[in-house]
Amino acid sequence: MILNYSQSFIGNYDIGSNADDKTIILLSSQSFQLGSNNKKEIFDKILSKCELEALTPDSCTKRYSYRANTISNYILPGALISSGIDIKSINFNESLSTAIFTGLSLSAALVFLYILFTIYKFKTNLSIFILTSLVFISLANPDLFRIDFSIFSSVFIPSVGFGYLPNIYAPRGAVSYLLIPIVLSLVYKNNKLLTVSLLFAGLIHFGYAVIYTFIVLIVTTINFYTFKEEKKDVYMIIGIFFFLLLILISQSIYSSGSALSISLKNLNFSDLRIKLSYSTIAFYMALLLTFFFSLNKPIKKYIIIIFVINIFLETILLFELVGALNSDSLLQRMRGSFAYLNISMVVIVIIHIIGNFKRIYLNNKLSILILPALLLWVNEFNTAYMSEELTKYTPRLYKSHIESTPSHLSKMYKKATIVNTDMSSYINKNHANESELYWLSNIDGIYYIDVDKISRLNFEDLDIDNEFLVFLYLYIKSRSNY
Repeated sequence: MILNYSQSFIGNYDIGSNADDKTIILLSSQSFQLGSNNKKEIFDKILSKCELEALTPDSCTKRYSYRANTISNYILPGALISSGIDIKSINFNESLSTAIFTGLSLSAALVFLYILFTIYKFKTNLSIFILTSLVFISLANPDLFRIDFSIFSSVFIPSVGFGYLPNIYAPRGAVSYLLIPIVLSLVYKNNKLLTVSLLFAGLIHFGYAVIYTFIVLIVTTINFYTFKEEKKDVYMIIGIFFFLLLILISQSIYSSGSALSISLKNLNFSDLRIKLSYSTIAFYMALLLTFFFSLNKPIKKYIIIIFVINIFLETILLFELVGALNSDSLLQRMRGSFAYLNISMVVIVIIHIIGNFKRIYLNNKLSILILPALLLWVNEFNTAYMSEELTKYTPRLYKSHIESTPSHLSKMYKKATIVNTDMSSYINKNHANESELYWLSNIDGIYYIDVDKISRLNFEDLDIDNEFLVFLYLYIKSRSNY
């Protein structure tokens, strides 16, 4: 966890970029305050300003509608950032920059501490899943090993961009780690830990938490019918799901600007091609045979989760292919979130098959069919790629990651020391025009965010194309009693 934080979180932290994204996370801390002041009225004024003044009115309207609907997505990261801001600071650039970096870091740190608590809760003998998951997160990390698991097997999650993996510094990265305790809570039936994990996910990223809870509801329902577990478990998850969903709906004020929308009128099956190789069929056949012949209940639950996650992802893909789903990279986001989890569970199941095959076979002789199914799956592994990587990767790994460790650490240290210049860098990169600097103060040729100037601005004075200024204005106004 420390390795991924130091190599990825810090290394990929954007200095002077994505200031609007960072500030909308900060504004989440004030979303309920904005709500009490009629959030819809505020964003109606913004959209009206988009139509009259924006360089590209349609894009402006769509983007602010989306922002309005997702402003409550990041309550905990926003609160952590806000708590670190000194609104009276002489150097507000540094105060805001440091607070954003620290708040996002603390969000990840709290998740990591929670995972350590999960290890303690489930004891060492059950924490192998956590170790396996963190290993695969690291192996897929482009800053560490850069292994594309989709090359090895078609049943693994297809390639995803780095920005969607858990290593990224955005809240969606931290919340993806919470799938570890969520899965363990389902497999080993710990309702208290499951409830806390889902609500904790909601505090970090509300949209992801709703999706996670929906998947948990499906898994819990299947577990109820399969293992005759208590019906109250299903009712509990239904309650959590509708609680989160109602909050999400209540915070969404523009249907046209939602993060995702489903429209059946756009259905088009003409270009739909479903590809299913014999290797994929063989693999899922092996999973099904293991499910029916194994006596191990946790393994059966892992298999159920594997199927539910993959069916969920394939459904999203299908909806996108036929034009029924309009989303903001939902498939990529979910693939990135679930990728390491899917691989980890598959590895756990295969280890179980290898280690317990004799017992499984004695329980039912038909379980011998698991072996040819697995062999058919393995037969389509990209052996040429694997051979090439194994023969050349070790020396390359030594050269690029062991010999260069001091330089990597030096780069991380340098990056960590300049995070307090984030806002200054953003201003220098994006606001060279003197007419755009009316909300800043110039001291010795350096421009600083002037809180007093922003607080005295009228809404009509704002440059609507500057999302960063609009969100910062709303944040400062919401703390007008400073």
